Amino acid sequence: MNSVPQQDLPAQIGNATATDVLALGAWLYGNQPQDYEPQTYRYAPSVIVRSEAELFALSAPRFAVRAGFKDGSFINLRRFEQLIPKILAAQPGLANAKIEEVLSDPLGASWGDALLKLPDKLDGDYFALTCRLGRAYGEGPDVCGTPFVRHIKLCGGMCSQATCFMVLALYESIVRAIRGIAEITVRTGDSPSIKLRGMSLPDMQEFLNSEGLSSFVEYVPAIDGQTAVLESVLRSYLLSSVPIILPTDSKQWSDALDALVGEDAPPYFGAPDETDQMLHTVLLVGCHRKEPHRYLVNDTATCPFIRMDLQTLVNCNPRFEGMGKFISAFPRNVTLPLLGFGEAQGLWWRSLGIFHELPGLTEPTRHCLATGVPGFRLLDSRANGWPEIRAALVGQINDGRLGDIDGFDPYFQDFVNDMLAPGWNWPELSPDQLVWVQWVCQEDYRSILFWSAQPESVSPRVDARDWLIAGFVRNPNEPWSQVFPSPGA
Repeated sequence: MNSVPQQDLPAQIGNATATDVLALGAWLYGNQPQDYEPQTYRYAPSVIVRSEAELFALSAPRFAVRAGFKDGSFINLRRFEQLIPKILAAQPGLANAKIEEVLSDPLGASWGDALLKLPDKLDGDYFALTCRLGRAYGEGPDVCGTPFVRHIKLCGGMCSQATCFMVLALYESIVRAIRGIAEITVRTGDSPSIKLRGMSLPDMQEFLNSEGLSSFVEYVPAIDGQTAVLESVLRSYLLSSVPIILPTDSKQWSDALDALVGEDAPPYFGAPDETDQMLHTVLLVGCHRKEPHRYLVNDTATCPFIRMDLQTLVNCNPRFEGMGKFISAFPRNVTLPLLGFGEAQGLWWRSLGIFHELPGLTEPTRHCLATGVPGFRLLDSRANGWPEIRAALVGQINDGRLGDIDGFDPYFQDFVNDMLAPGWNWPELSPDQLVWVQWVCQEDYRSILFWSAQPESVSPRVDARDWLIAGFVRNPNEPWSQVFPSPGA
């Protein structure tokens, strides 16, 4: 009943949109029509299309045309052939503003929101963040994928709002609501009217926190000399299912996309080269399983699952926004990120993150650290405490998210296997406590630490040992031993 016949598509979405969908399908799924052509087109709800109608004070079209692919992925397509005439009829003064150009081709905005499974060509090599929004979209509970949205070009672009939408979608089970562009825009200001504008990093952080998350604008001091630390942090976050909002210089980002070749090169769908330096945000949604410097990026101005290396991402970091910044988004009760930073009266001061505090640890915990860059995972104890933490570690080992590429070798796996054996002193965990697991490997030396991810006080004046829950070491030719708290304490 809701299907859209092929011959009716031009009157709803236009010929250019239909071409864009085929180009995206070919880039994601290969060059065989049976693989990349949508299997179905139907009218379907879209939070983005509904929200954008509200931006122009319209009641319709509130439904999109949904293109469904054979693997269950789908894209909601804007019905520009219906939307633009309604806008011009309701607001004739916009006719001279070339509203068609604002809405469509300049940033290839024919797609709205989407839920995409990782294509087969990437699935074996990459891990991607996903959510289960199939039922909410009316596609059934089994549809699980990575959210994506293309923004329309207003006030230079709505990339920040679109990026926030994807973060909310990834946390669909815990956020207050998954909001559209209009709602995100109005909730970032103090005016009852909607002011179409971009969002700064603090704006994005404030909005995400207001929706039930705990986000941090984190900072890497002297980023040019800290790529190993940045690599460890970004990878640890993504493999802990924590999305990362990365600011870029729009000109540098455009140049970086132009430099991609072969299968890495995304189609542009008519997007122009950037000539001005502007803040453009993208979302890191995945990383390579064996190459720690490779990431998957959702760019709301072009397309999903762009493969990019760390050095290119660093080169695109905007100097006018402050080098080395990014936003990490956690569940509400996380208070301790890995890096973090603070600002007082315009001056940077070191605090908040575990990485910043590691060099200052004193005995008996300092000797848990080696010179290697540690790896981390954020795990949820749920209601089962330490057995749940162990089960999560075993799960990550089994699905390849913990292994030799991250320095998690058989000695650590042996520890995980035996961590609940009698003799260890495991402090009691509160229900649903979130725990950072940290490990360091250097030759035959190993250490593994468990930190609280939600300490009550996080400041430069607090001894970092107060955040530590338990610590273990393995010296050469010796078994694992507990150093914090002492087994007899």
